[in-house]
Amino acid sequence: MQQPTIFPAELASVNSIRQAHAGRAHPAPDYVLGLATRGAHVRVTGIRGDAAALEKRLAAMGIRIGSELEIIQHEGSTVVVRVGETRIAIGVALVHRLLVTPVAVAGRS
Repeated sequence: MQQPTIFPAELASVNSIRQAHAGRAHPAPDYVLGLATRGAHVRVTGIRGDAAALEKRLAAMGIRIGSELEIIQHEGSTVVVRVGETRIAIGVALVHRLLVTPVAVAGRS
């Protein structure tokens, strides 16, 4: 009997991870922003890799560790988020470096 091949999550494509979590409201806590689905409310928990310059760039856009984001649009590798009353488009380079966790929203089940 042949053993199934198991690949680490880091090597799996974003699409296969999305499919694995398709039946759930959100993937597990502390996932990259690129895995968040449209309509999700998330809180920024960290930045992957060398974060100094990126943290400044994000702060200039109004996104900091602890900021709450709403996913407005997720088309391809670009994600449009709402931070307060501002909409921001985030490209693939940032989408896969921002770590987020789901946030409970009053009135949502």
